[in-house]
Amino acid sequence: MFRTQSVSAPDGTAWNVSLRWMPRWRALARRFGGWRDKRQSRRTSLNAGDWVPDPTTFFDGDCGHGGGGGWLDVDLADNIIGAIVAIVALIVAGLLFWWIVLPALLLILDVIIVAVLTVFGVLTRVLLNRPWTIEVTAQDGRRFTKQVVGWRNAQAAITDAAAEIRTGASAVLKPSGATTAPAR
Repeated sequence: MFRTQSVSAPDGTAWNVSLRWMPRWRALARRFGGWRDKRQSRRTSLNAGDWVPDPTTFFDGDCGHGGGGGWLDVDLADNIIGAIVAIVALIVAGLLFWWIVLPALLLILDVIIVAVLTVFGVLTRVLLNRPWTIEVTAQDGRRFTKQVVGWRNAQAAITDAAAEIRTGASAVLKPSGATTAPAR
């Protein structure tokens, strides 16, 4: 398939010839990269007194003061133990969901989305005859691109460009219709 081919020109300059799968849109990165700043400003803090449990929910109606036994009778102890067990069970269930179930679901969802987008991208590029971008990059930062229509033509263009660089032909460095990108 397509892979980056590293070649050396007769003058010793190292070149990489590759297929660029996605366009490099800086505007797109700026547009979707700004969400981090907005997220920071929306955070709110909770005060310590926002939620106070009702103490009567843990005790029975007479709070252990009516009928004969001490203040810590069996009913009160059962209610407290039941509440503690319920709280521990909720904490364990929440931790299991947070650390195991949710990451597994997100991983599966991520794999599905990447697979669908990859298939959709390749099919639309092939079916709509969108050109592939062949990129020739020098070690010193010079970069040249060329648009080639067709999957096989793009593979042949990569092989031809690598062979021309090895032999010293300068036509591959600036072919007709190619665009030169500024060095980074």
